[in-house]
Amino acid sequence: MVNGRLLLGMSGNAGEIGHIPVDTRYNLVCGCGFAGHWEAYASAKNIPGFFAAWREAADVRHVAFDPSSTRAIFTAARAEDPVALAFMEALGEMNARGISAVIVAYNPEVIVFDGPLARYYGDIVIRQMEPFIDRYLALPRLAVSDLAGQAPLLGAAAYALEAR
Repeated sequence: MVNGRLLLGMSGNAGEIGHIPVDTRYNLVCGCGFAGHWEAYASAKNIPGFFAAWREAADVRHVAFDPSSTRAIFTAARAEDPVALAFMEALGEMNARGISAVIVAYNPEVIVFDGPLARYYGDIVIRQMEPFIDRYLALPRLAVSDLAGQAPLLGAAAYALEAR
């Protein structure tokens, strides 16, 4: 929202922040077909793939949890598994790059995270990314939504009302 109005962009796609480029090292391919987009690293579906690429680059041989499960990776991090925590730092850097771009582009007062990953592991995600966020502009408040995953539906409703 900008000045009380929904920010739509030229073709209605403003805010597709998952496609912000955050990496050129691992070059993971996003669902859109391009490499290095934030979504390819930080979405719940793609975290195991990023973990595998990070693990290979870091030459981590032994893992005490299921590396193909986002839930297992975050559960291990919450239990302070050293491998999971080292990965969380790498994930935190990628998230910080994306959030830093959002801050510079929009200068928001608050950034709200939503979705299952944010609802269940938002504390870890925010804690791991916050130290790496660029401080060119003031750090906005980082919060996890209490909309229980309804943000996209409410956003669609706001769009429909705005269009009328």
